Amino acid sequence: ADEVWSENDSLVWARGRVVMDRHDLQATADSAFLDQGTEHVRLRRTPRIMGTGERAFTMVGREIDLWSRAQALERVLAAGEARVDGDSVVLRSDTVDVRIADEQMDRVMAWGTRAFAEAQRQQMEADSIDMRMPRQILEQVQAFGRAMTRAEVDTARITSPDPDWIAGDTVIARFETVPRTPTDTASTSRLTEVQAIGSARAFQQLASVERGKDRPNLSYNRGRIIVVRFEAGEVVRVDVQDRASGLYLEPASEPPAPTTSTTPVSGRRVP
Repeated sequence: ADEVWSENDSLVWARGRVVMDRHDLQATADSAFLDQGTEHVRLRRTPRIMGTGERAFTMVGREIDLWSRAQALERVLAAGEARVDGDSVVLRSDTVDVRIADEQMDRVMAWGTRAFAEAQRQQMEADSIDMRMPRQILEQVQAFGRAMTRAEVDTARITSPDPDWIAGDTVIARFETVPRTPTDTASTSRLTEVQAIGSARAFQQLASVERGKDRPNLSYNRGRIIVVRFEAGEVVRVDVQDRASGLYLEPASEPPAPTTSTTPVSGRRVP
């Protein structure tokens, strides 16, 4: 830093091009405060931290607070245009709260004006979002308040500019842990279920073998609770509970191509 001053070797202030290096993270800011007694750090003015554990992550905000115990990072709170990027998830909102275990993200919460998350081809938004990800492998995402999750269609099966989506007062997405590749010891996660609770709606596009990739079947459902189950990334079941209604539409068969024939009549050709 350009300037550093301390009080009783416990409280430390730094200003101007601050750089902090620890075994579990690197941090930069223009202003920093450190209370070594409580193991609390506050970073201000374009702060950024980079976790350096087995699964690295990056976090930014207008102000970032860090808490440690026995010099092991336990919590990071970013306020003001906050964002955290992990190896498989992105979460942004006015405030983002990350809990750390064994130098890896264990739980991530976001709230404020609106929270947005991206994980495993899913894009979620709600008033607040809570991600559970032990060992930084996504296990469950809960979205509360005007919640919606969107997913791009599988382009190998369907051609469509519109995403599939599920919405409700609360949306819960659950994932299973799978190897990254059949021979890889590292793990990742795969979506298995999405549940919408309260004023639930769901729109799905389903591949049609008979009519081609660009003419999928359309499914729209409403109810108090909707549960959509997936296998290998494909919808295999949709359950609707209480006040259920919906539509299932198949594209109309293509009309036969028009043909033009000519028949000679009295020396003339008539179409």
